[in-house]
Amino acid sequence: MFRKTKKSRFRLKTPWFDPNNLTDRPIVRPKGMHRKTFDRLKAQELELKGQCLSHLSVSLDKLENTIN
Repeated sequence: MFRKTKKSRFRLKTPWFDPNNLTDRPIVRPKGMHRKTFDRLKAQELELKGQCLSHLSVSLDKLENTIN
């Protein structure tokens, strides 16, 4: 899931880890990319990011339960 999200951000020309992007500033459409393609990729990226965060949350809960 992490790899898919990273690939999606790469296609949007948005760096995966950018200190300035920690606040989830809006993703700007790359020059030359069609609006329809950009909207599709952006929606895909948001969905994948949500799935990635939910998997991370589940993993952290399991880790917390094993520690306690």
